[in-house]
Amino acid sequence: MSDPRMHVTPSTDGVEVTWYDHGGSGPLLVLCHATGFHGRCYDAMAELLVEDFAVVALDTRAHGRTERPEGITLAWLGMARDVAAVVAAARAAGLGDGTATYGFGHSMGGCAATLAELETPGTFDAIFGFEPIIFPTPDGAPIHDSPLIKGARRRRPDFDSIAEVRERYGSKLPMSLLDPRCLDDYVTHGFRPTDDGRVRLRCEPEDEAETFERSFAGVYERLGALEARFGIAHSGDGEAPAMIGQRLCEENPHFVAFPYPDLTHFGPLQQPARIAADLRSFLLG
Repeated sequence: MSDPRMHVTPSTDGVEVTWYDHGGSGPLLVLCHATGFHGRCYDAMAELLVEDFAVVALDTRAHGRTERPEGITLAWLGMARDVAAVVAAARAAGLGDGTATYGFGHSMGGCAATLAELETPGTFDAIFGFEPIIFPTPDGAPIHDSPLIKGARRRRPDFDSIAEVRERYGSKLPMSLLDPRCLDDYVTHGFRPTDDGRVRLRCEPEDEAETFERSFAGVYERLGALEARFGIAHSGDGEAPAMIGQRLCEENPHFVAFPYPDLTHFGPLQQPARIAADLRSFLLG
């Protein structure tokens, strides 16, 4: 399949959002990525979905090819507004058949899509979130010491070549769990060439760390106002996102649960065909 058509559209805070039109026909489907990743990671899923949907994906601020303007924070309301800007731009471009607009969100992307719908009801008719980061807001407890945040800040940003990145990431957890195609897409589109002939992460370690730090967006407390159908997938890895996914389904019986006991938080990038099939079933079934 040929590369998707790349577009840029204005969001808030001076952000120019890069997004990708994969083509296809049917209702509009917007793919929203996880923290530290980018829209092209989900190319394998997109290629399986274009028979039933007009598929687009995006890079939220400070991720992929979408730059972070100087002086702005990475609060997740901004991510939601990037999602909403792409939905509006795709509709204005005549993408989709006008019957419905659907969202798929992985981790942060699930929260961003949900927040976009809460801010502007009617943005999405249905959302499928794979372990959306929708946690209860803590009582002022600092999260700067989180191992996830510390790990992001320690992430190595520069490598000699894409081949070196691919070899290193493919040999270490958790990236070694990814489907080879998804790993290749992450590496190919997640690094940029530098003036000295090397390559560097497009999502800077400090930006990834701040994105994690800003992860409490107040969405949990607003779920009662959500009008869109909501499917929530959770893995069996026992980590916090999986546990909150189960809790959300228990607390909201009208949400549709999709358990994947054999997968991890990276499920959509581990088995893209399986997740695409369940996404199609939820949205169209």
